[in-house]
Amino acid sequence: MPKRDNSEINNKRGKQPKILIVEDDSRLGKNLSDMLKAKGYTPLAVLTGKEGVAAIKEEDIILTAYASLDTAMEAVSLGAFSYLQKPYDMGRLLLDIRRALKRKWTEESLRILAEVYTDLCNRSPVAIVNVYKNYRVDCTDRLLEWTGWSREEIGHINLVKESRFINASGNEVVLPPLVADEMIEKTEKEYMPKLMRGETLEGVYQSYNRKDGGTVPLKLNSVGYFGGKEPKPENFDYTICIYSNITERKKAEEKLKIFSHAADSSVDGIAMGNLENRIRSPM
Repeated sequence: MPKRDNSEINNKRGKQPKILIVEDDSRLGKNLSDMLKAKGYTPLAVLTGKEGVAAIKEEDIILTAYASLDTAMEAVSLGAFSYLQKPYDMGRLLLDIRRALKRKWTEESLRILAEVYTDLCNRSPVAIVNVYKNYRVDCTDRLLEWTGWSREEIGHINLVKESRFINASGNEVVLPPLVADEMIEKTEKEYMPKLMRGETLEGVYQSYNRKDGGTVPLKLNSVGYFGGKEPKPENFDYTICIYSNITERKKAEEKLKIFSHAADSSVDGIAMGNLENRIRSPM
């Protein structure tokens, strides 16, 4: 079996992982620190829990050799991956370190992916909105741009009902429903029941209230999320809504309607004028 190259494993993220060692025996702490250095880690050995707490935020992994259950639980609650009773087994120690690094790197990767996903969603030309069972919503920045609501206000707004909250200044804020009045009944009685049964909505027109008192016309595609369970109302978690802003399209339609009406009137006027000329002309 090929020998494991610890230095390659330890440095896979381009830096040496930092390890905090809380050991009340300075000799043992130094021995452990020297051994970990030889394995490619960057250890910091301290003698007391107080010193450990002061350094805890700077380290990737925390190792403690305190044997009592209370101190072990406290260490884990502060971020220690595991605790070891003395005398500790070196093989177990190195295995715990590798496991801790793997978990930390996995969590870091997931965090970065979540940030990238959020950034991509916020840059998208469409708005992504999650609507929950209680009709509270969460959304990407695009909807805030279209409606003028702040992130704080969106966090308290209700899709179909008036809502109130106390803002950071201590003032009560009254928020209208997010959905425009003429769309509330249709949303409650038709759209949401369909989504909670597992049906999808495609190309549905909806309007949201803007903070300035106006409305923004939207085109909706939506599907319910059931957490991998059977799509039925009792398993419904939330609905994922993809909105397109059709304000410009509505303006174009209004202009076309006005133009068509004007064109029809002109044609009628020309026809009437031709008819009058014929009546007046001698045979």
